[in-house]
Amino acid sequence: MLSSALALASHGMAIFPCRVRDKRPATANGCNDATRNPDRIRDWWKTDPDFNVAIATGTPSGVFVVDVDADDGDDGEIHLCKLGVLPATVEVITARGRHLYFRMPKAPIGNSASKIAPHVDVRGTGGYVLAPPSMHPSGKRYEWSVDTASAFADAPDWLLDKLCGKQQRARDPGELISNAAEGQRNDRIARLAGHLLRHRVSAELTLSLLSAWNAKHCKPPLDDTEVVQVIDSKCAFTKTAVKRAFEGAKEAGVDVQITVDLEHKTMTLTPVKVSAVNTGTDNDLDKWIREHDACPTEGH
Repeated sequence: MLSSALALASHGMAIFPCRVRDKRPATANGCNDATRNPDRIRDWWKTDPDFNVAIATGTPSGVFVVDVDADDGDDGEIHLCKLGVLPATVEVITARGRHLYFRMPKAPIGNSASKIAPHVDVRGTGGYVLAPPSMHPSGKRYEWSVDTASAFADAPDWLLDKLCGKQQRARDPGELISNAAEGQRNDRIARLAGHLLRHRVSAELTLSLLSAWNAKHCKPPLDDTEVVQVIDSKCAFTKTAVKRAFEGAKEAGVDVQITVDLEHKTMTLTPVKVSAVNTGTDNDLDKWIREHDACPTEGH
C-alpha cells in the first residue's frame, strides 16, 4: 500500500489513508489531511501498512472522478451512455462498477450523488475515492483498468455542462478554444459558431475559421460535412432566436429593424427609435440590444 501511495503522490495526487478494508478515513480530518509529502505518507503507513489508499479529488489533485455503479439490477452505465460519448481516460475497476478520472476544469466541481444520472456519482473538491490496491469492504480490491488510457482526459463538454452549467463555463473563453476530444467536438464547434454569428461574422467566414480550428484542435477532426451541418443548424437557430429578441424588444418599447440575408445567412439588428415608455439613454439601448440579440447557448 505504501509504495502505491508514494507513487500516486509523486504523480501529483494528494493522498491520505483510510481504515483497513474500509472507506472511512484513518485521519482526523479525512481528505483535508491529504498531502503529497512522502515523509508524512510514510508516517501514516507505519501506523498500519494495510491502510487503504485514498485520493483527495478536485482541486487538491487536479482530477475529479465519475463513479459508475450497478445497483439492484439498475446499471449506471446504461444511463450514462444515453447522455453522450466519453473519451478514453484513466479508469479503475471497483467492486460495483468503475471510476473514471478526468482533469479538473477551471469551473468548480463538487460532489454529487445521481445528479447526472441514476447510480452515477461524482467526486470533486471536498471528496475522495479509494485507489488501487485498496480493498473494498466486500473484500474485492480496486484495480487499474489495463485497457484504457494512460493519461487523464478532459471531460466532455456535455458532462461539464451537467456538472457546472453552460452559463458558468461560458465565462472562460480559453476553455472554449482549447483542444476538443471525442464527445466535445460538435458541442464546441456549435458554441464557437454561436459566438461568431452573434458578433455578425458571416456564415462563410465562420465556416472557414471553424474548419481550420477543427483541423488543428479537434482530436480527431470532424468530417468537413459535419462541421457544415453544425454551423447550418446554428444559423437556423440564430435566426429564430433573433426573431424572438425582436418581438421581445417590441414588448419592451424598443423598436428595432431586423435584416436577414438568407443567401449568406447573416443578420443585423438595428435600433430605429425608442418609444415613449422607454426613458433610458442610448447606451442603455445599446446594452439592451447586446443582451437580447445574442445567439442563445442552449442547444443548436
